[in-house]
Amino acid sequence: MDVSFAQHDVIRAVDLDFVAILGVEEHLVSGFDRADVRPHGDDLGPGQPLSDLRGRRDQDAATAAAFALGITELHQDAVVQHFDRQAVVVVERSFLVGHGAQRYRYGASMEPVLESMRLLVDDAVSLAVDVLSPAEPLGTFVACHPHPLFGGSRHDTVVAAMVDGALAARWRAVRFDFRGAGASTGEHSGGEAERVDVVAVLDSLGANDRLVLGGYSFGADVALSSADERIERWVCSAPVLNVFDQFAAATDPRPTHLIAGAHDQFRSSSALREATARWRSTDITEVATADHFFGGARAKVTAWVREILAAS
Repeated sequence: MDVSFAQHDVIRAVDLDFVAILGVEEHLVSGFDRADVRPHGDDLGPGQPLSDLRGRRDQDAATAAAFALGITELHQDAVVQHFDRQAVVVVERSFLVGHGAQRYRYGASMEPVLESMRLLVDDAVSLAVDVLSPAEPLGTFVACHPHPLFGGSRHDTVVAAMVDGALAARWRAVRFDFRGAGASTGEHSGGEAERVDVVAVLDSLGANDRLVLGGYSFGADVALSSADERIERWVCSAPVLNVFDQFAAATDPRPTHLIAGAHDQFRSSSALREATARWRSTDITEVATADHFFGGARAKVTAWVREILAAS
């Protein structure tokens, strides 16, 4: 016979699955986006919004409450990376860029507008370019993606994190596919012709615009080797510093900002400090828990870019 004593707590688990659909794409399962199905339809294809989260598949990393309604402090990695299952609160419209991008709040008047285009470099090369513009941007941030031969493209997650930081600082963000990558035509050249691609993108921008050039991994190396006089500063994530023998940023008085993980497999933050010790105007931010891919730490990349651009 079971006897219930007064000091015993009886707890009932409540499974809540409320999601506010605000007219924008909402990926509440960070890093596992597009993992759900509609309750009355086929599985969602790549790029489709999660309009109903009730039909979860097995790979949904958290099948309990993802309550997206509430107050002011946004829990950035709502489900996967935070195990406290704190309620996610969204009172302003979110704008997400790329796969696995962090959630940042924008007022309605600041929501970026996406314009996709093709940029002709020469008869054999045209580049796929995305321009994301908030209202009254303070400048333009151009992001170069990682190595094309290893799957790099303008939709890379670290590039997306950098783009989010630029948008949060109210800067226009430009991302593009190098030749031979993603939706661009032409062939990968190992870095030399990719510098031509960067110049073509810069040429397509407004002549009087403030300009910051950034990149991640291979893209960081290409950016740091570009000496274009229109560049105000360099903001780069996890450069490997092996694509070229010399880098324009090394001897240039314009500011250079670098971020790298302490456990980067290709060039750790400590190795990066050593390699750039004689660079003229360079600061390095270390992410203690991160490797080259910033898994679980992309929000730090976003916040870092945002801080630099907001202060410049």
